Amino acid sequence: MGRIFYALAIAFMPITNAASILQATPLVVVLGAVIFLNEKVGWRRWTAILTGWASMSFEALIFLLANAAAGVSAYFCLTIAMRVGDVSFVTPFRYVRVLFALFFGIVLLGENPNLYILLGSGIVVLSGIYIITTNKK
Repeated sequence: MGRIFYALAIAFMPITNAASILQATPLVVVLGAVIFLNEKVGWRRWTAILTGWASMSFEALIFLLANAAAGVSAYFCLTIAMRVGDVSFVTPFRYVRVLFALFFGIVLLGENPNLYILLGSGIVVLSGIYIITTNKK
């Protein structure tokens, strides 16, 4: 389901936007870990998670929730698949996808990402990297 909705997102919106939104998945997983697994997350991680979430229309909220459901399902499948490799080695490569999406969007699809897309992508990537690097106990 996640791949189907991601393919639809790529078909109906710029690939850079779709890739940037996909990179928010680890942040949603951290939120889920707090809610369902009672993990402790400090104010810095909460700030990283909440940065960039803005008010939106009801229709956008419905699309976001549908995307979140598909993303969580896809991430669950990805987690199962990653059990064969070292997660600490594999996970950081997720963020390379944003660079490829920017490149292919610009070169192949003629997209012109604006400052908000670049800034938002940077915030998501930096937030994810921060969460990964501060996960040591």
